[in-house]
Amino acid sequence: MAVAERKECKDFVSVFLCSQWEMVSHFSVDTKDLAGVSWSPNGGMLCLQDSLLYYNVLLYSMDGRCVATYSAYENALGVKSLAWSPTGQFLAVGSYDQRVRLLNHITWKTVAELKHPSDVLSTGVLAYKEDRSTALKSDISSGVSSHQTKYKTITEPSVAIPSNKPDPEKPHPKLGVGAIKFSCDSQYLATLNDNMPTAVWIWNVKTFKLNSVLLHCSPVQELCWDPASARLAVCTGNDKLYVWSPAGCLIVSMCTSTPFSILKMHWHPSGSALLLIGAQHFCVCYLQDE
Repeated sequence: MAVAERKECKDFVSVFLCSQWEMVSHFSVDTKDLAGVSWSPNGGMLCLQDSLLYYNVLLYSMDGRCVATYSAYENALGVKSLAWSPTGQFLAVGSYDQRVRLLNHITWKTVAELKHPSDVLSTGVLAYKEDRSTALKSDISSGVSSHQTKYKTITEPSVAIPSNKPDPEKPHPKLGVGAIKFSCDSQYLATLNDNMPTAVWIWNVKTFKLNSVLLHCSPVQELCWDPASARLAVCTGNDKLYVWSPAGCLIVSMCTSTPFSILKMHWHPSGSALLLIGAQHFCVCYLQDE
């Protein structure tokens, strides 16, 4: 376990052995204002994230040696999100400039830079948009939803991504890459760009290219990868579950007796079930492979 602390305007990290709750090491770190600590998947490296006022990422060994530092730019808001690939080969760094930079685990240099433009060329990219135009009239008492939505494939040569302009007068602007999630096999990477809240970006890690874009009617609340396969669950604060896989994507409406808005999700470790959590209710969704 790693514990960060600040004494006399200086940041420190303590590493504890949880089996005996014994301190293994204690060292100072070269950060202005330490904002986050993340272990590598093999537990051999600590990634430190500085304050959002500085683009500063530092890699430390367990004995307190600074192995590498990384800074993409200066004099602007810096790191907003971090994620290790499950294999530990890549460290993904999302920032306020709407880009994700992938660092390799050998030299800790950038191997790819993933941009989130407002217009995406559909060549080689699968673009899907939530379509609510298909309405079905059915008996609500039967437990069947009175309307259905589905993903519609976008065939235009260029896809416009809806974007919001952040308010410069408000703190913590809705700008930049706020979420980064790797699939369990490290083959895919899903991102959310906060000023494009309805879009989910899915990247192929092998090619470092955009694979799919999912556009929704409402802002995305959460992304959650299946822990056993490359299957992504998405929720947007309504009664629908959005699921993507390399084979395609679909939308499932929750048939419940009371109104139910999905705000959070948790997969079962086997990937066979998904816990859907609302403000006052929850339900378990069982998924079957055909």
